[in-house]
Amino acid sequence: MKKVKTVFVLVGSGSGGLENYIIRLFDYSPSLQADVIFTNTVKGVLYDRFEDRANKLAHFDLSSPLNIKSHWKFARHLGKERYVNFIDFRGSASGLTMLIAWLYGVSNRMVFFRTAGRRYTLNIPNRLKEKLSMFLINSYSSNICSNSNSVKSIYKLTELKYKFIPNAVELKPVNAKSVRKLRLELGIQENSVVVGNVSRKHPDKNHSLLFEIFQSLLVEIPDALLLCVGRKCDSDVPKEIVDRCIFIEYTYEIQNYYALMNVFFFPSKLEGYPNVIVEALISGLPVVASDIPQLVELQKEYPSINLFDLNKKEHILDLLVKNLRIYSECEIIDSPLSNYDIFLNELQ
Repeated sequence: MKKVKTVFVLVGSGSGGLENYIIRLFDYSPSLQADVIFTNTVKGVLYDRFEDRANKLAHFDLSSPLNIKSHWKFARHLGKERYVNFIDFRGSASGLTMLIAWLYGVSNRMVFFRTAGRRYTLNIPNRLKEKLSMFLINSYSSNICSNSNSVKSIYKLTELKYKFIPNAVELKPVNAKSVRKLRLELGIQENSVVVGNVSRKHPDKNHSLLFEIFQSLLVEIPDALLLCVGRKCDSDVPKEIVDRCIFIEYTYEIQNYYALMNVFFFPSKLEGYPNVIVEALISGLPVVASDIPQLVELQKEYPSINLFDLNKKEHILDLLVKNLRIYSECEIIDSPLSNYDIFLNELQ
Protein backbone atom coordinates (compact mmCIF):
# COMPACT_ATOMS: atom_id res chain seq x y z
CA MET A 1 0.00 0.00 0.00
CA LYS A 2 1.19 3.53 -0.76
CA LYS A 3 2.29 5.54 2.25
CA VAL A 4 -0.25 8.33 1.93
CA LYS A 5 -1.66 10.53 4.67
CA THR A 6 -4.69 8.91 6.24
CA VAL A 7 -6.65 9.90 9.33
CA PHE A 8 -9.36 8.09 11.28
CA VAL A 9 -11.86 10.04 13.41
CA LEU A 10 -13.21 8.18 16.46
CA VAL A 11 -15.05 9.28 19.58
CA GLY A 12 -12.65 7.69 22.05
CA SER A 13 -10.19 4.91 22.89
CA GLY A 14 -12.33 2.63 25.04
CA SER A 15 -12.70 -1.11 24.53
CA GLY A 16 -15.62 -1.04 22.09
CA GLY A 17 -16.00 -2.93 18.83
CA LEU A 18 -14.87 -0.01 16.64
CA GLU A 19 -11.76 0.69 18.69
CA ASN A 20 -10.71 -2.96 18.57
CA TYR A 21 -11.44 -3.01 14.81
CA ILE A 22 -9.02 -0.11 14.23
CA ILE A 23 -6.34 -1.68 16.44
CA ARG A 24 -6.61 -4.95 14.50
CA LEU A 25 -6.57 -3.04 11.22
CA PHE A 26 -3.22 -1.50 12.17
CA ASP A 27 -1.90 -4.96 13.12
CA TYR A 28 -3.19 -6.50 9.88
CA SER A 29 -1.58 -3.82 7.72
CA PRO A 30 1.71 -2.66 9.27
CA SER A 31 2.34 -0.48 6.21
CA LEU A 32 -0.79 1.57 6.98
CA GLN A 33 0.32 5.12 7.73
CA ALA A 34 -2.53 6.76 9.62
CA ASP A 35 -3.21 9.34 12.29
CA VAL A 36 -6.12 9.06 14.71
CA ILE A 37 -8.28 11.95 15.90
CA PHE A 38 -10.38 11.45 19.04
CA THR A 39 -13.36 13.71 19.68
CA ASN A 40 -13.08 13.42 23.44
CA THR A 41 -10.06 13.80 25.74
CA VAL A 42 -10.61 10.81 28.02
CA LYS A 43 -7.85 8.21 27.67
CA GLY A 44 -9.54 4.83 27.41
CA VAL A 45 -8.11 1.38 28.06
CA LEU A 46 -6.84 1.11 24.45
CA TYR A 47 -5.17 4.52 24.32
CA ASP A 48 -1.65 3.13 24.72
CA ARG A 49 -2.26 0.62 21.93
CA PHE A 50 -3.39 3.42 19.62
CA GLU A 51 -0.30 5.40 20.60
CA ASP A 52 1.94 2.45 19.68
CA ARG A 53 0.36 1.99 16.24
CA ALA A 54 -0.82 5.33 14.86
CA ASN A 55 1.51 7.90 13.35
CA LYS A 56 0.20 10.39 15.87
CA LEU A 57 -2.89 11.12 17.92
CA ALA A 58 -4.87 14.34 18.18
CA HIS A 59 -7.89 15.49 20.19
CA PHE A 60 -10.63 17.92 19.14
CA ASP A 61 -14.01 18.35 20.82
CA LEU A 62 -16.33 17.89 17.83
CA SER A 63 -19.31 16.72 19.87
CA SER A 64 -21.31 19.87 19.10
CA PRO A 65 -21.33 22.00 15.93
CA LEU A 66 -21.62 25.00 18.27
CA ASN A 67 -18.08 24.41 19.52
CA ILE A 68 -16.70 26.80 16.93
CA LYS A 69 -13.24 27.20 18.48
CA SER A 70 -12.56 23.46 18.48
CA HIS A 71 -13.84 23.04 14.91
CA TRP A 72 -11.59 25.92 13.81
CA LYS A 73 -8.55 24.20 15.38
CA PHE A 74 -9.62 20.97 13.68
CA ALA A 75 -9.88 22.74 10.31
CA ARG A 76 -6.41 24.26 10.73
CA HIS A 77 -5.09 20.79 11.58
CA LEU A 78 -6.51 19.41 8.31
CA GLY A 79 -4.98 22.29 6.38
CA LYS A 80 -1.59 21.63 7.94
CA GLU A 81 -1.55 17.85 7.54
CA ARG A 82 -2.96 17.71 3.99
CA TYR A 83 -4.58 14.31 4.38
CA VAL A 84 -5.55 12.26 1.34
CA ASN A 85 -7.90 9.84 3.15
CA PHE A 86 -10.28 11.16 5.80
CA ILE A 87 -12.50 8.53 7.46
CA ASP A 88 -15.00 9.58 10.11
CA PHE A 89 -16.44 6.58 11.97
CA ARG A 90 -19.14 8.61 13.76
CA GLY A 91 -21.86 7.93 11.19
CA SER A 92 -24.62 10.53 11.13
CA ALA A 93 -22.54 12.91 13.28
CA SER A 94 -19.96 13.32 10.48
CA GLY A 95 -21.67 16.01 8.39
CA LEU A 96 -19.67 19.06 9.47
CA THR A 97 -16.34 17.23 9.31
CA MET A 98 -17.15 16.15 5.73
CA LEU A 99 -17.75 19.78 4.76
CA ILE A 100 -14.51 20.92 6.40
CA ALA A 101 -12.53 18.08 4.78
CA TRP A 102 -14.00 19.05 1.38
CA LEU A 103 -13.11 22.73 1.92
CA TYR A 104 -9.52 21.76 2.74
CA GLY A 105 -9.10 19.62 -0.37
CA VAL A 106 -9.15 16.11 1.09
CA SER A 107 -9.80 13.92 -1.95
CA ASN A 108 -11.15 10.77 -0.24
CA ARG A 109 -13.79 11.64 2.38
CA MET A 110 -15.47 8.59 3.89
CA VAL A 111 -18.27 8.36 6.43
CA PHE A 112 -18.52 4.98 8.16
CA PHE A 113 -21.73 3.96 9.97
CA ARG A 114 -20.87 1.44 12.68
CA THR A 115 -24.28 1.34 14.36
CA ALA A 116 -27.43 0.60 12.37
CA GLY A 117 -29.66 2.91 14.34
CA ARG A 118 -29.96 6.08 16.40
CA ARG A 119 -28.55 6.41 19.90
CA TYR A 120 -30.56 9.53 20.58
CA THR A 121 -34.22 10.48 20.84
CA LEU A 122 -35.54 11.81 17.56
CA ASN A 123 -37.08 14.98 19.01
CA ILE A 124 -37.40 18.18 16.97
CA PRO A 125 -33.88 19.57 17.72
CA ASN A 126 -32.22 16.21 17.05
CA ARG A 127 -34.31 15.68 13.93
CA LEU A 128 -33.16 19.05 12.51
CA LYS A 129 -29.56 18.36 13.52
CA GLU A 130 -29.64 14.93 11.85
CA LYS A 131 -31.28 16.28 8.71
CA LEU A 132 -28.60 18.95 8.31
CA SER A 133 -25.78 16.50 9.04
CA MET A 134 -27.12 13.93 6.55
CA PHE A 135 -27.44 16.65 3.90
CA LEU A 136 -23.76 17.51 4.41
CA ILE A 137 -22.79 13.82 4.35
CA ASN A 138 -24.65 13.12 1.11
CA SER A 139 -23.31 16.33 -0.45
CA TYR A 140 -19.66 16.39 0.62
CA SER A 141 -18.54 12.82 1.34
CA SER A 142 -17.00 10.80 -1.46
CA ASN A 143 -17.85 7.41 0.12
CA ILE A 144 -20.50 6.21 2.57
CA CYS A 145 -19.84 2.82 4.15
CA SER A 146 -21.49 0.65 6.78
CA ASN A 147 -21.07 -2.77 8.37
CA SER A 148 -24.84 -3.30 8.20
CA ASN A 149 -27.19 -2.77 5.27
CA SER A 150 -29.92 -1.86 7.76
CA VAL A 151 -28.46 1.64 7.72
CA LYS A 152 -29.95 2.25 4.28
CA SER A 153 -33.48 1.84 5.62
CA ILE A 154 -32.86 4.30 8.45
CA TYR A 155 -31.03 7.14 6.70
CA LYS A 156 -31.57 8.42 3.17
CA LEU A 157 -28.12 7.59 1.84
CA THR A 158 -26.86 8.42 -1.64
CA GLU A 159 -26.92 4.97 -3.26
CA LEU A 160 -24.06 5.65 -5.67
CA LYS A 161 -21.74 6.44 -2.75
CA TYR A 162 -22.80 3.56 -0.52
CA LYS A 163 -20.81 0.38 0.09
CA PHE A 164 -21.32 -2.47 2.57
CA ILE A 165 -18.12 -3.46 4.38
CA PRO A 166 -18.54 -6.33 6.89
CA ASN A 167 -16.27 -6.50 9.91
CA ALA A 168 -13.15 -8.59 9.79
CA VAL A 169 -13.22 -11.42 12.33
CA GLU A 170 -9.92 -12.72 13.66
CA LEU A 171 -9.93 -14.98 16.70
CA LYS A 172 -6.70 -16.36 18.12
CA PRO A 173 -6.43 -20.11 18.81
CA VAL A 174 -7.53 -21.23 22.27
CA ASN A 175 -4.68 -21.91 24.68
CA ALA A 176 -5.72 -24.97 26.70
CA LYS A 177 -3.23 -24.24 29.48
CA SER A 178 -4.51 -20.68 29.81
CA VAL A 179 -8.12 -21.93 29.92
CA ARG A 180 -7.30 -24.34 32.77
CA LYS A 181 -5.58 -21.50 34.63
CA LEU A 182 -8.61 -19.26 34.08
CA ARG A 183 -10.93 -21.93 35.47
CA LEU A 184 -8.90 -22.08 38.66
CA GLU A 185 -8.66 -18.30 38.98
CA LEU A 186 -12.39 -17.75 38.40
CA GLY A 187 -13.61 -20.81 40.30
CA ILE A 188 -15.36 -22.36 37.30
CA GLN A 189 -15.59 -26.15 37.45
CA GLU A 190 -15.36 -28.36 34.35
CA ASN A 191 -19.02 -29.31 34.68
CA SER A 192 -20.27 -25.78 35.45
CA VAL A 193 -23.10 -24.32 33.35
CA VAL A 194 -21.88 -20.94 32.10
CA VAL A 195 -23.96 -18.35 30.26
CA GLY A 196 -21.69 -15.87 28.47
CA ASN A 197 -21.97 -12.33 27.19
CA VAL A 198 -19.38 -10.01 25.70
CA SER A 199 -20.42 -6.34 25.58
CA ARG A 200 -19.69 -3.06 27.28
CA LYS A 201 -22.28 -1.57 29.62
CA HIS A 202 -24.63 0.58 27.52
CA PRO A 203 -28.43 0.83 27.33
CA ASP A 204 -28.31 -0.60 23.79
CA LYS A 205 -26.66 -3.78 25.10
CA ASN A 206 -29.64 -4.43 27.36
CA HIS A 207 -27.83 -5.78 30.43
CA SER A 208 -31.01 -5.33 32.49
CA LEU A 209 -32.73 -8.06 30.44
CA LEU A 210 -29.55 -10.17 30.50
CA PHE A 211 -29.61 -10.12 34.31
CA GLU A 212 -33.39 -10.66 34.48
CA ILE A 213 -33.34 -13.76 32.28
CA PHE A 214 -30.32 -15.16 34.09
CA GLN A 215 -32.11 -14.71 37.41
CA SER A 216 -35.02 -16.75 36.00
CA LEU A 217 -32.58 -19.38 34.76
CA LEU A 218 -31.26 -19.85 38.30
CA VAL A 219 -34.67 -21.21 39.31
CA GLU A 220 -34.14 -24.10 36.87
CA ILE A 221 -30.35 -24.36 37.16
CA PRO A 222 -29.37 -23.01 40.60
CA ASP A 223 -25.63 -23.55 40.12
CA ALA A 224 -25.42 -21.74 36.73
CA LEU A 225 -22.89 -18.94 36.29
CA LEU A 226 -23.03 -15.74 34.25
CA LEU A 227 -19.71 -14.71 32.69
CA CYS A 228 -19.71 -11.13 31.35
CA VAL A 229 -16.76 -9.57 29.55
CA GLY A 230 -16.93 -5.85 28.86
CA ARG A 231 -16.34 -2.35 30.17
CA LYS A 232 -18.39 -1.51 33.30
CA CYS A 233 -20.63 -4.56 32.81
CA ASP A 234 -20.60 -5.13 36.59
CA SER A 235 -22.79 -2.12 37.37
CA ASP A 236 -26.48 -2.29 38.39
CA VAL A 237 -26.36 -6.05 39.04
CA PRO A 238 -29.34 -7.36 41.05
CA LYS A 239 -28.20 -8.47 44.50
CA GLU A 240 -30.04 -11.79 44.02
CA ILE A 241 -27.60 -12.91 41.31
CA VAL A 242 -24.37 -11.08 42.09
CA ASP A 243 -22.82 -14.16 43.73
CA ARG A 244 -23.41 -16.18 40.55
CA CYS A 245 -21.79 -13.60 38.24
CA ILE A 246 -18.21 -13.20 37.04
CA PHE A 247 -17.21 -9.88 35.47
CA ILE A 248 -14.13 -9.21 33.36
CA GLU A 249 -13.45 -5.57 32.44
CA TYR A 250 -11.20 -6.23 29.45
CA THR A 251 -8.98 -8.94 28.00
CA TYR A 252 -6.67 -9.38 25.01
CA GLU A 253 -7.34 -13.14 25.14
CA ILE A 254 -11.10 -13.25 24.58
CA GLN A 255 -10.90 -16.66 22.88
CA ASN A 256 -10.02 -18.31 26.21
CA TYR A 257 -13.15 -16.85 27.84
CA TYR A 258 -15.39 -18.18 25.06
CA ALA A 259 -13.90 -21.59 25.89
CA LEU A 260 -15.39 -21.31 29.40
CA MET A 261 -18.94 -20.66 28.17
CA ASN A 262 -21.74 -23.12 27.32
CA VAL A 263 -24.04 -20.67 25.55
CA PHE A 264 -23.67 -17.11 24.27
CA PHE A 265 -26.58 -14.87 25.24
CA PHE A 266 -26.92 -11.52 23.44
CA PRO A 267 -30.13 -9.52 24.12
CA SER A 268 -28.95 -6.32 22.41
CA LYS A 269 -31.40 -3.63 21.25
CA LEU A 270 -29.15 -2.06 18.61
CA GLU A 271 -26.12 -3.29 16.66
CA GLY A 272 -24.09 -2.88 13.51
CA TYR A 273 -22.16 -6.04 12.70
CA PRO A 274 -21.55 -7.77 16.08
CA ASN A 275 -18.19 -9.54 15.85
CA VAL A 276 -18.78 -11.21 19.20
CA ILE A 277 -21.60 -13.34 17.80
CA VAL A 278 -19.42 -14.61 14.96
CA GLU A 279 -16.56 -15.20 17.41
CA ALA A 280 -18.90 -17.23 19.63
CA LEU A 281 -19.97 -19.36 16.65
CA ILE A 282 -16.34 -19.91 15.67
CA SER A 283 -15.76 -21.02 19.28
CA GLY A 284 -18.45 -23.69 18.94
CA LEU A 285 -21.07 -22.00 21.10
CA PRO A 286 -24.81 -21.97 20.52
CA VAL A 287 -25.91 -18.34 20.18
CA VAL A 288 -29.18 -16.97 21.54
CA ALA A 289 -29.74 -13.38 20.41
CA SER A 290 -32.44 -10.73 19.91
CA ASP A 291 -34.25 -10.55 16.56
CA ILE A 292 -33.34 -6.94 15.82
CA PRO A 293 -32.95 -6.17 12.07
CA GLN A 294 -29.15 -6.24 12.16
CA LEU A 295 -29.11 -9.75 13.63
CA VAL A 296 -31.83 -11.00 11.30
CA GLU A 297 -29.49 -9.85 8.53
CA LEU A 298 -26.57 -11.70 10.16
CA GLN A 299 -28.65 -14.87 10.57
CA LYS A 300 -28.91 -15.14 6.77
CA GLU A 301 -25.14 -15.61 6.76
CA TYR A 302 -25.11 -17.81 9.90
CA PRO A 303 -28.42 -19.76 10.08
CA SER A 304 -27.53 -21.48 13.36
CA ILE A 305 -28.09 -18.26 15.32
CA ASN A 306 -31.19 -18.59 17.52
CA LEU A 307 -33.21 -15.36 17.52
CA PHE A 308 -35.92 -14.27 19.96
CA ASP A 309 -38.44 -11.47 20.37
CA LEU A 310 -37.27 -9.13 23.15
CA ASN A 311 -40.84 -8.89 24.44
CA LYS A 312 -41.34 -12.64 24.91
CA LYS A 313 -39.34 -13.34 28.06
CA GLU A 314 -40.68 -16.86 28.65
CA HIS A 315 -39.62 -17.86 25.15
CA ILE A 316 -36.16 -16.37 25.75
CA LEU A 317 -35.70 -18.51 28.86
CA ASP A 318 -36.92 -21.66 27.08
CA LEU A 319 -34.57 -20.99 24.18
CA LEU A 320 -31.65 -20.48 26.55
CA VAL A 321 -32.32 -23.73 28.41
CA LYS A 322 -32.78 -25.62 25.13
CA ASN A 323 -29.43 -24.40 23.80
CA LEU A 324 -27.63 -25.21 27.03
CA ARG A 325 -28.75 -28.80 26.53
CA ILE A 326 -27.36 -29.00 22.99
CA TYR A 327 -24.04 -27.31 23.78
CA SER A 328 -21.99 -30.46 23.20
CA GLU A 329 -23.67 -30.99 19.80
CA CYS A 330 -23.03 -27.48 18.51
CA GLU A 331 -21.05 -27.37 15.27
CA ILE A 332 -18.00 -25.12 15.08
CA ILE A 333 -18.18 -22.87 12.03
CA ASP A 334 -15.19 -21.96 9.92
CA SER A 335 -13.62 -18.60 10.59
CA PRO A 336 -14.63 -16.19 7.80
CA LEU A 337 -11.92 -14.85 5.56
CA SER A 338 -10.42 -11.61 6.82
CA ASN A 339 -12.02 -8.70 5.01
CA TYR A 340 -9.84 -5.82 6.15
CA ASP A 341 -8.76 -5.64 2.51
CA ILE A 342 -12.28 -4.60 1.50
CA PHE A 343 -11.88 -1.52 3.69
CA LEU A 344 -8.24 -0.90 2.79
CA ASN A 345 -9.10 -0.95 -0.92
CA GLU A 346 -11.30 2.11 -0.30
CA LEU A 347 -8.21 4.14 0.61
CA GLN A 348 -6.23 5.99 -2.04
